[in-house]
Amino acid sequence: MVFKRFLLAAATIATVAATPASAVILLADVAGAGAATTSVTESNISLALTVTALTFSLPVATTVNSGLTNISSFANAAPNQITQTAGGLGINGGGSGTQMDTNTRTAREAFLLTGSDAFYLRGLKLTAVDADDTLQVYGVNTNGSLVDLGYGTGFSATVDAAVAASATIKGGAGGTLIGNTFSSANGGTSTFGLDITTRFDRYILTTRAGGHVNFLGNGGQGYALSAITAEVPEPATWGMMILGFGMVGIAARRRKAAVAA
Repeated sequence: MVFKRFLLAAATIATVAATPASAVILLADVAGAGAATTSVTESNISLALTVTALTFSLPVATTVNSGLTNISSFANAAPNQITQTAGGLGINGGGSGTQMDTNTRTAREAFLLTGSDAFYLRGLKLTAVDADDTLQVYGVNTNGSLVDLGYGTGFSATVDAAVAASATIKGGAGGTLIGNTFSSANGGTSTFGLDITTRFDRYILTTRAGGHVNFLGNGGQGYALSAITAEVPEPATWGMMILGFGMVGIAARRRKAAVAA
């Protein structure tokens, strides 16, 4: 009886103590001059995060890149298409090799972020951001289906009401940009948090508006990816939770056996 009480008490303590309030943050700084490459990986003890390039095509009349439903709409870019500059990562083949852009109707570009484990996308740092640029974020499920996490414009320095209003565009678990800071209205740097409450092991970043359309008086959509903030539960936390659940199971099994006897 004493041992059973000990097991239950220890299991309760382990489970409660392991409530995943703590987490490990990976700040992946991907800016830096280098040769063109196929992928860029940053890692810490808990997570490896790899950036690769995608392309996709939509009908000429399609003016937005939202509404896609499966990763099969995208294709891997040719090898060595990611450019590396002090401003961040870009993709060759579009309107600007130093940026990811969607200026070409039939060869729009996107970044694919792939984690070694599911992670929360907590923030981004983008450069070469103009006042009319837009952002589209997708989470990718294990079956390849896409979750529209929304976002739009509003990560630039413009005070244009239309741009400011579109910052609240939401889809799925999307939300507004958090703590947005920026350096200038055109060609600037924007750093912000994202209100995403679901973990995915893959995310797609592209623009929301097609770059071939005239959006707020300007044509062209794109930016460079400078840094990514990712969050995963602390490994020790999950280990304690598993231990706690295991001890609860052992205690329950012993109690069942005692009753049967």
